[in-house]
Amino acid sequence: MNDQPAILLCGHGTTDADAIAGFEAFVAQLRARLPYRRIAHGYLELAQPSFAETIEALHRDGFRDIVALPVLLFTAGHAKHDMPGVLNSIQSSLPNLRIRMGRPLGLTPEVVETACRVAAAAIPPGQSAADTMLLLAGRGTSEPDANGDAAKLARLVAERLGLGFATTTYIAVVPPKPADALALLEHLPFRHGLFMPAVFFDGMLYKQLAAQLAEHQRQSAKQWRMAAPLASESPWIDTFIERLAEVESGKVAMNRKPHAGHACAHPHHHAHHDCCGKHHHG
Repeated sequence: MNDQPAILLCGHGTTDADAIAGFEAFVAQLRARLPYRRIAHGYLELAQPSFAETIEALHRDGFRDIVALPVLLFTAGHAKHDMPGVLNSIQSSLPNLRIRMGRPLGLTPEVVETACRVAAAAIPPGQSAADTMLLLAGRGTSEPDANGDAAKLARLVAERLGLGFATTTYIAVVPPKPADALALLEHLPFRHGLFMPAVFFDGMLYKQLAAQLAEHQRQSAKQWRMAAPLASESPWIDTFIERLAEVESGKVAMNRKPHAGHACAHPHHHAHHDCCGKHHHG
């Protein structure tokens, strides 16, 4: 039996090879930062290894304590319901296993610094920041706090860089959608635009947004630039070290139960969403 908890990095999963490669590169970076720890990874859906496959392998290797860290930017449905539900189900099926789940990143100073660096790198030298508007694309969710965090991140980046204007668009669930937001921004008196997807890796969503921007640029009177994914800058990794320390010190761990009438968006999740309630406090 191993004394130190294993670390499980929890990805959503995708069929996009570039996104998988980006996620696994992050896993390698964290292993380099914490060479004395056992660090594994798994996916909620659409990719392998699954959470169950990884956790069962850790269990066979003697680990009975696992810290699960979601590789998610904001606290929405995947962090509150889907991931905890799956982890709770796995925990109940294996003897003497404890899984503690940390928080998503959120708007920490490291995340804001990362976003500012990514935005600044996309603005050509000599381009006026005051003549540049920012459109930050969040994923969109039924969780108002997560949508609000995306809007707040756009505001923080704009203020730090001195941009002339900032607003937010959402890929799904809530308006405005990217095409609508881009059309609205054509009416503003700024010559330059910066389109910034709030995603970590170069995956399917990033490619879809790049295609939408390219289509819009063909008819736009403004010069648009596309920011890189957030994982192209490194400060955000420090937040994962903080999230690990929170859980291991007992200060913070996710303890989410299902909302009344909550219907999970993922048909493969049927467990009670309280990962892992019998071990969590606070």
